[in-house]
Amino acid sequence: MTTSKQSKASRAARITTVVAGIQKHFLSLVTMMLGNTSFTPAALITLLQGDIAASNKATATRSQLTTDVDAAKQSHQTVDPLLRFLRAFVIGQFGDTEASASILGDFAMAPRKARSTNVDAKAQAKAQAKATRVARNTMGPKEKAKVKGVVPAAQPTGNATVTAPATPVASTAPAPAKV
Repeated sequence: MTTSKQSKASRAARITTVVAGIQKHFLSLVTMMLGNTSFTPAALITLLQGDIAASNKATATRSQLTTDVDAAKQSHQTVDPLLRFLRAFVIGQFGDTEASASILGDFAMAPRKARSTNVDAKAQAKAQAKATRVARNTMGPKEKAKVKGVVPAAQPTGNATVTAPATPVASTAPAPAKV
């Protein structure tokens, strides 16, 4: 049999036909040599029928898996909103502060983290973000648009010296006005 792409049904039908052919023409043989392996016709028939059974079992298992996955998705669609409502209910009953952390922990929830409203902390965070952008050479869309690559000239055949490509020059012209 070839390993070409065929449906399970057509493969099973083909193997069933092969089994019928073996029973009709080779059942009187004692053994058959196939690929340097000796088979009795009965053993070969059993092997081929086992292949059909394995394929059918795989199909049934896949069908059951698909059914189970669909049931799980349906259950998630039902339960997820309830969990959100329950979270709101628990927070409404006990609050979401650090004082109620142990009660929220009983529901696998955690209180909200307190945000820093300190002006110095916010200024420090802004300076840190700017320093990170500079260190990573992060550019915004306008800066990225100004950077253009240069294709090096074609190499001549022979012993010519290689020159480094010119560095890209950012245009200082204003961006075109939008119409």
